[in-house]
Amino acid sequence: MKTRCKMQCMKVVQNAYNGNDFEFHPVYSDDENSENKKFWEATPSGKLEFQCLNPDVKFEAGKEYYIDISEASTTN
Repeated sequence: MKTRCKMQCMKVVQNAYNGNDFEFHPVYSDDENSENKKFWEATPSGKLEFQCLNPDVKFEAGKEYYIDISEASTTN
């Protein structure tokens, strides 16, 4: 099973390890025909925060992103 979230990057902060801290919140819209309104109705609140040390991972504050969540394999 996979779940797709649509979130907006709210904050990008360089951390002490020369990587970045990212913060995302669910998208929102009042427009009944907007894709963001449909996502908001399914996930009206929440927050995703993570720290990344890989300099190739780049997100921009203010931009919207799809975030897909699926179960991880338990095999080593």
